[in-house]
Amino acid sequence: MTETRCVICTADKAAVVGLLCAGHHSRLASMLRDVEDEACHLDARPSMQQRMDSGKGSLASERAPVRLEVVVLNDRRTRGAGQRPPGPHCVECWHGSCEDIRAWLDAQAAGAVQAMSILDVLGSWARLVREERDLAEPDSVTITGERDLLTRQLDWVAAQPWVDEAYSDLRTLLGQLRSANGTTPEKPAGRCPDLITGSDCGGPVWVDGAAGHAYCSRCRRTWDGRELNRLGLILEAQRREAARPRADDGEPMLTAAELVAKGYVSSPVNVRVKAHRLGLVSVDGHYDPRWFTGCDGSSASPLQSVS
Repeated sequence: MTETRCVICTADKAAVVGLLCAGHHSRLASMLRDVEDEACHLDARPSMQQRMDSGKGSLASERAPVRLEVVVLNDRRTRGAGQRPPGPHCVECWHGSCEDIRAWLDAQAAGAVQAMSILDVLGSWARLVREERDLAEPDSVTITGERDLLTRQLDWVAAQPWVDEAYSDLRTLLGQLRSANGTTPEKPAGRCPDLITGSDCGGPVWVDGAAGHAYCSRCRRTWDGRELNRLGLILEAQRREAARPRADDGEPMLTAAELVAKGYVSSPVNVRVKAHRLGLVSVDGHYDPRWFTGCDGSSASPLQSVS
């Protein structure tokens, strides 16, 4: 019997509950709870900075008397992005606040703002569950009620062919809620390196600016003083390496200076001459080193690389 694979995993993991692995089934359950929790803390009132700058911005979101992204997230009438207004306003008028909301809607429809309504996301999937499972409609549709239904039916939802779409919607919605509430989880500065052996423990490195040190949450190592400065250089090198363009087969591309250092060519000028002659275009200043090798795959000499 062929083993079912998780429809969310990028790795080849077996599905344990329906079409999801145990990790993504648990993650889906926690996202539902987190969406409800984050919804309770939404505040449409602008920050003090926004109040001080009111009327001076060029964007509708900067001029509006409320935080429009929160208005949309809380909108009970929204049925799909851009299809319903994000709050009470006149259809045709010259009121400044109404014009701001209409301009914001235009930007949303044009794709500049991808906002979701909490009740629309939860309600659309809960409605699908009720229809397919022949469940009674609630007397009133609420965020708590729709979330509770999806949680109670989670194992059944996990077995449906559209569970990956529901997962994606909830992940996007939760990201927007956390962004609006300022609760987006902090990201680590990089991965833990060993300054003596050069090998990596691989754990996340967190920088505590107030304490003036950094630490790895896996091996518990800390850095301060001069070591902290050296760590900063290593983490910056990690970020550059992560952003390095790669060839179609995943192999890293090299800069002209790196091609020279590795013996592919004698100078950066030779790199550009050969690239020009072959009609090759760099990717953010990086080249595939195979462009500068001989037919047998060995490194070409400087003369070969421009001949």
